[in-house]
Amino acid sequence: MKKTTELAQFWRVESLQNLEFMRATYVNHTFPRHSHETFGIGIVEQGSVKTVQRGTTYTIPAGSIVLFNPDEVHACGAADEVGWTYRMLYPENSLLQQVMAEIMNREQTPFFPFAAVQDYDLARRLWQLHTASTETGSNLMQASCLLSTLTQLLTRYTRECPELPIVGLETRAVTQAKDYLEAHYHENVSLEQLAAIANLQPLRLLRAFRKQLGLPPHKYLTQIRITRAKHDLAQGIPISTVAIATGFADQSHLTRHFKRLVGTTPRQYALGCKNVQDNACRNELL
Repeated sequence: MKKTTELAQFWRVESLQNLEFMRATYVNHTFPRHSHETFGIGIVEQGSVKTVQRGTTYTIPAGSIVLFNPDEVHACGAADEVGWTYRMLYPENSLLQQVMAEIMNREQTPFFPFAAVQDYDLARRLWQLHTASTETGSNLMQASCLLSTLTQLLTRYTRECPELPIVGLETRAVTQAKDYLEAHYHENVSLEQLAAIANLQPLRLLRAFRKQLGLPPHKYLTQIRITRAKHDLAQGIPISTVAIATGFADQSHLTRHFKRLVGTTPRQYALGCKNVQDNACRNELL
């Protein structure tokens, strides 16, 4: 069987509120349980992907549209030895809220209740949006394509975001711990320190944190650090500087976690961000 090379491309489009795009092919690489600050909207171009989302395992074939909400924990990888190729865009919550406000004529936080949908016409629109995002001198076309595509997606497949549960003792404690990690991600925070801040016993905090956020505190902290690292790399800050600033021991430590969660190395990601509005950076995963 011919070996399939794993490739990843990242790019950002400044005229679209610095919206991040991705196109990748993976065979052996698998993404562990993680979440994103943004929405995730994409199409499976080739092969199929197996994803675990909301406690259910899905096998999503080529031609499908994949969807996930901000902070929604999921894991994914190729469904078989052939691998899979897909395209993603990661819009901020504020962008989708803006589109929803125009559609509904009122403020509403969108929510995707489906992990994947089959919609040939919408998949074609998403593919066209991706293609247009790499073309220079086409700001009007890109913005028009984005707005029309998101409008169709939200009109057909979104629901109003479910109400949050009533805040209790453990919920408040987890929120305090979460907020502390987000403010002190560059520090070497201990479980005992976090438990004291949340005013819970360490084991109780650990269980409550995992139950509420889907990840234990140390994995959530790593995810925060990677998110901050992506932001810094996009600004052109050197990788070694980013590694220390985001709490990693060194550059190799950052690279290991970055590739595991993002699917490419920090260097490859930085190159992709550097080529905004130019040809998207095509990188073989080393």
